[in-house]
Formats: sequence, C-alpha cells, structure tokens
Amino acid sequence: MAAIPDSPVDTNTAVRGLESTFVDELGVLTVVWQGAEVPDPTLLVLNEQLAMSLGSDAATLRSDDGIAVLSGAAAPAESQPVAMAYAGHQFGGYAPLLGDGRALLLGELVDTDGRRVDLHLKARGPLRSPGAATDSRWSARCCANTW
Repeated sequence: MAAIPDSPVDTNTAVRGLESTFVDELGVLTVVWQGAEVPDPTLLVLNEQLAMSLGSDAATLRSDDGIAVLSGAAAPAESQPVAMAYAGHQFGGYAPLLGDGRALLLGELVDTDGRRVDLHLKARGPLRSPGAATDSRWSARCCANTW
C-alpha cells in the first residue's frame, strides 16, 4: 500500500456528494492514504435504507464501481481518503495522540435530514495515522459485529 500522492488510486462516481470539511479544517491530524488492494472484492450486505438516506443508489453501490469504492479499491471522484489521529481517554488516562489507522475516512455526506456524517472504510489493511502504524485487516465476521 502506498500513500495517495505517490500512487494515485482509481476513482469513480459510485458515491457522489462527498465533502472534506474534516480534512480542510484539521488536516494536520490526517495522512492522505488509500486502502490496500482487494483481489476480487465481494459485497456481503448493503443497508439500502442507510444508502438512500445518504443520497446513494443501492443498485450503483452493488455494481462493480460501487463495490470498488466500498472495498477501498477505488475512491469516489470527490474524495481525498485519509487515515486519522485524534486525542482522548484510553485505559484510564488522557492520550494526546490516538488513532491506529483502522478507519479510512473517504469524506462526509449530508443525509436527508441535513446531518453531516462521515463515510469511513474499516479494516482496510495496513494503514497509517500520524504517530501509529498497523495492519487493520479484519475478518468479515468482525466487521459484521461492528455493523
């Protein structure tokens, strides 16, 4: 896997309307990145109600282009995928720099109720966030448990 500036990721229009306010405002907490290559990705489940509320078409998300975006093999055309860092409490104490790169932020969408939501990919392989590096691949069972 390589950072996007050195190795451009394929893009497509399966997911439209992404914004990047987090990166625009807090880019210092991110590293531009792309997900690991996925050989023969398969869509296991799709929450059609959620897709509709985010302005996405379920049939498009089930297409090869949609599966490429959902697997991290391609980024939406408006997207600048990043690994993130953040601060918080962990193990009973304050940690000024957290973020193991487990989630890859593609951008934000505004849902039908006007709420801004993040579109993340989880478990996209070895990701890097500022201050940490990890291989975050998960089994389908682990990912389903977080859904």
